[in-house]
Amino acid sequence: MMVLVMIQELLYELRHRELEEHKREPEVYWITDLCRCPLKRDFELRYPELTEANVYNPHFIIGDLVHMGLVEVLKRARAINLHNFEIEAEIENSRELIIGNKRAIVKGRVDVIMRSDNEKIGIEIKTSKRDTKIPHENHIQQCRLYLWLFDLDYMLLLYLTPDRITEYKIEKRASEEEVISLLSDRTAPRYTWECSYCLFAVMCPNKITG
Repeated sequence: MMVLVMIQELLYELRHRELEEHKREPEVYWITDLCRCPLKRDFELRYPELTEANVYNPHFIIGDLVHMGLVEVLKRARAINLHNFEIEAEIENSRELIIGNKRAIVKGRVDVIMRSDNEKIGIEIKTSKRDTKIPHENHIQQCRLYLWLFDLDYMLLLYLTPDRITEYKIEKRASEEEVISLLSDRTAPRYTWECSYCLFAVMCPNKITG
């Protein structure tokens, strides 16, 4: 029993350190911010203590472990010469934009980048309980924004569900004008289903029910 408790604590500690390393900054917009309700970012800046509660959410921990496992699979495949790509995991990049008289820094962290002599491919990994209605619009948008931020040749959007493992090739990158438009867009929520999964729905004036 003691070993299980130690493993739990290790998982929580790793998640907590990850959160500490990526604390919210007012001028920084992450790619994921541009693909979801803008009020969520506002609430995360205002109530960071509520965001920390996700450290203990098993859903996010399982997602982290799946990401780590796939990276290890790709590394093993390279080690036995199944492919000749160089592999980098959890790569961050940023670009600075000026909107009016305000400075905004757009940051992103792509799950995996695979490089060869003539290609640079990004991989975005998604886990889901079901495989219906995929690929999701917000996931496609996220990949398009990564293409812009990392100057990739294309993205592979990989879904792992209990019923299916499948991938989608995303080639159309977002433009800088599109990024600026998303930074300025205050539509809240962006998708009607967001409120059902939002930690801040209990206090949000824009909550959609039903």
